[in-house]
Amino acid sequence: MVDTANTSLKNRFEELGVFKEIFGFLLSSSNLKSLDIVELRKCCTKFSKTFSRKDELTNKVVDDVDLDDLFSELRMLQMTLPDEPMCAAEMFEFIRNINCFPNISIAYRILFTIPVTVALGERSFLN
Repeated sequence: MVDTANTSLKNRFEELGVFKEIFGFLLSSSNLKSLDIVELRKCCTKFSKTFSRKDELTNKVVDDVDLDDLFSELRMLQMTLPDEPMCAAEMFEFIRNINCFPNISIAYRILFTIPVTVALGERSFLN
């Protein structure tokens, strides 16, 4: 029983680590503002590659978010964000209110719709 719980917790934290690798730069204003150009480009590239797919008909790679546009928008957002710390939801609301960062808006909608956890852990306690 204890081994199962330890394994379950380890797996959950590993999944959260992967989630943070992909979305970490979007989770708070301090995270975003702390990135230099090279780090921001790496984050955008990882995000773009994660959410791209191959079109069955044309065999071309289709991106949900354009890498260059996302990078440019995030550079502009770094300069535009207020100095007070903001969480992801507050940043998304800020972006929606100014209505000029469509790729960032898509990135936040993806972030908010991906489940971070599953019910597997809860089910393990029912056995």
